[in-house]
Amino acid sequence: MPLSAEQLARAVEIMREYLNAPPTADGKTPSQRSAEGDKQRAELIEGELGQLVAAYLAGSVPLEEFKTKIDSVNKRHENWGFKGIKGQMFFNMVVNVAHDPAECDQEIKAAIAVPQNEDIARSRIRTFSSYVRRIGEAFVEAGGKKQGRPKPGSILFFLTYFWQVQDRRTWPVCYTNSVNVMTDLNLWQPTEDLADDYITFKHLHEELAQAFTMASGRPFNLYDVEHVFWFKGGNPYDAVKMVIEGGAAIPTPISAPAPTSLQSTAEDTLVRLPDSYIPPIVSVLPRIARNEPGFDALAAASGISLSKAFEKAIHAAFTIISSFPGNLHLRPWQSC
Repeated sequence: MPLSAEQLARAVEIMREYLNAPPTADGKTPSQRSAEGDKQRAELIEGELGQLVAAYLAGSVPLEEFKTKIDSVNKRHENWGFKGIKGQMFFNMVVNVAHDPAECDQEIKAAIAVPQNEDIARSRIRTFSSYVRRIGEAFVEAGGKKQGRPKPGSILFFLTYFWQVQDRRTWPVCYTNSVNVMTDLNLWQPTEDLADDYITFKHLHEELAQAFTMASGRPFNLYDVEHVFWFKGGNPYDAVKMVIEGGAAIPTPISAPAPTSLQSTAEDTLVRLPDSYIPPIVSVLPRIARNEPGFDALAAASGISLSKAFEKAIHAAFTIISSFPGNLHLRPWQSC
């Protein structure tokens, strides 16, 4: 169902905020940084990454080698966040719990090949979902721990990452952040049907790309719509990169339109140079969990419910933790 005029106006307002956002410390605006990242993604797709996926689908690269090389590419080029919970970790789990390597190879090949149309996309999502659930149940029945089985909630991100690598103009990646922003803005409410949900997700991206193009007078593609969502919801992979590279995430002072007990003076906020490695989105988790006063107002000022903000912060924390070696048994987030 097409978005209402009110829903479109709400989304266009966020788009304008994204385009009009001022430069940050690096002298670049969010849209300028996004354009640079998109260029890198396109170059990688047209080169190393696209060639690797094509070689695997053609049968010239074995599954284990493909899995290892995909991990290597995404560790060197953090353009999709694939090395997190729903990407590489999910990939590892699927391969690890599958009792029949040949069947696993066949199922993955069939699932990640780019669909020719939406009906085929639905079919591939449902078929792969059935396979993932089946091998997960078999793994647990054989004595494996439940947290070691692949989670169905990761399926859409995993599949659409590979679909977009093969056709970036047609298939948007199903990011949890994008789903959260759309639900926060009341543009869409997901159901329990992963296949239908993804097609709705795709249609919304297409509709918003057209609406943003008309409202801004500049072309918007699927990547651009994705960037508006990251601008609104925050990109946890920026925090991941900062932690991994040893950078210090500078705390962002918490403030609200009206004075609250959370507002701080400059002296309160920076009594010395910051040396914390904890990104701001994660650092507020204990305060929200303690139900400190004022956070409801802060959430409202940010255009999000407090419960959804807490969920996003938890997801960011798990994303960061899962990016380090030795953390392959974390329970993935279950949302799309």
